[in-house]
Amino acid sequence: MKPKPFKEEFTLEERAKESASMIASYPARIPVCDVM
Repeated sequence: MKPKPFKEEFTLEERAKESASMIASYPARIPVCDVM
């Protein structure tokens, strides 16, 4: 069975909250998602 795409698994609000948390934790770094 194929897993759900990330955007379908998590709402925009959930994804925005997670990204804000990561940016707050690592303010001097640029977040990069490497999906293959």
